[in-house]
Amino acid sequence: MHLVPFAELIPLRKYEAVRRIIKNMVGFSYGWTPGAKPVLFEIPLNNSIEAESDYDIISIANSPRKEKKEKKTAIISTPICFDDSAYEVCRALYLCGSEVFVNITNDSWSKTNSSEIQHFVVAHYRSIEYRTTTIRAANSGYTAVIDPTGKILAELPLFTEDALSYKVPIFSRELTVYARYGNWLPYSLILLVFAYILLTTEKSHEEEKKAAHISTVLLPHTIEWYELLDLVMARYDEVFAIDWNDWNL
Repeated sequence: MHLVPFAELIPLRKYEAVRRIIKNMVGFSYGWTPGAKPVLFEIPLNNSIEAESDYDIISIANSPRKEKKEKKTAIISTPICFDDSAYEVCRALYLCGSEVFVNITNDSWSKTNSSEIQHFVVAHYRSIEYRTTTIRAANSGYTAVIDPTGKILAELPLFTEDALSYKVPIFSRELTVYARYGNWLPYSLILLVFAYILLTTEKSHEEEKKAAHISTVLLPHTIEWYELLDLVMARYDEVFAIDWNDWNL
């Protein structure tokens, strides 16, 4: 749902000229089409006493979940690749009822440890923000199970072919402040910054007007004072003029 610009999302791709340029330059697809809505899945739990075949794994995005006396299923969502770094995608999935984020990531193109770690560092905040478990399965890294506090419960090394089996904990859903209000803090700070800029700009204009008024009022008097001083000094030179030739004699 959250496409990466210039990789999955090609700007202006609807124009033939742009598609032709992309085709000639790199030769791959013209971009993807993002998902239109959040989708959730209900899956059976391992501790279910019923056979797994008795369950259907179906999308329940548009229907409320029926509460059961004994919890035998889990509601999961699958933010794909960079979706787990997009707060708006994960927030929508969580508000729809997701109990676990299951992320499937392809970061092998980077071929560097730094890219894998950077993606993971951003993504693992989703668990903290929504107090939910996140499972990441990446083809080159970083494969891990993350608990609601951001702690890594299980992991695999980067760029190593391996498999991981882990009993993933599922916690009760809590509607956190972040889940309820989203990015209210940065938006509030942006508003405060603009308000500060507006107030300081207005204050600066008032000070400039005041300084201009003071200059306009005092400037004529200052010029007159200097002109009078010049006249006085000229008269002083006339009255008290000294003939240095007399002193030399």
